[in-house]
Amino acid sequence: MGAEQQNHGIMVIWHGVADGAETDYLDWHTSEHMLERIEIPGFLRGCGSYTKESKLHPWITIYEGDGVDVFGSQEYFARLNNLTAWSSRMHPNIINFIRGACDVIVSRGVGEGRSTLSVRLGFGRLSRADLERSAARLCDLVGKLQFVTSVKFCVARHDVSGAKTKEAELRGTAGDLFEGVLLVDSHSDESLHRHKADVVEFVKAAGLTVADSDVAVYDLHYLVNAREPQCCRGIVRAS
Repeated sequence: MGAEQQNHGIMVIWHGVADGAETDYLDWHTSEHMLERIEIPGFLRGCGSYTKESKLHPWITIYEGDGVDVFGSQEYFARLNNLTAWSSRMHPNIINFIRGACDVIVSRGVGEGRSTLSVRLGFGRLSRADLERSAARLCDLVGKLQFVTSVKFCVARHDVSGAKTKEAELRGTAGDLFEGVLLVDSHSDESLHRHKADVVEFVKAAGLTVADSDVAVYDLHYLVNAREPQCCRGIVRAS
């Protein structure tokens, strides 16, 4: 895997949904919420994925932006504090919430796959310079695994994503924080399940920490680009 992707900022969100609210959540998330987000200046793309592996965090949403500052912009926080009626109804049903704006410090590969291996990371006592070297070696190793299409090593920016908002108030929490995440894409969940143990070993050998509960393979259920025609991106505002 010799090519490198352009490094954008990303926002990564993991969470669960209260029992009985899953259908409404999926309808809202794809019909209104993600479409509303990519209308914000600087947002490039959003994708939502699901796993049966994690009871606490079966849903993951990833937004890509021009840079990490997009996720701390006035336009973004205006959306977080001025919710639609549908959003106001949905957010109390979102549980076990983890969110973080991230710098993508290393990126390998071209294109995206259908499935994503998400590995939340701890950095221990690594200096920034050591972390960057470890991240580069780790992404090189993971990128050589069969059928891996792309690898991103992301460092959370708590100064960008830790603010209190109306959205967080409705959920009852601003969300847990994390230090970093490794995102590995492939065209199939089978290949990622096959490589998962190897990736975890590579992570530990790089001096990083990871818990079993912070590793899961997610399958894409929805992807939307900010540059799609306006006629395809009308926001549905349910009462």
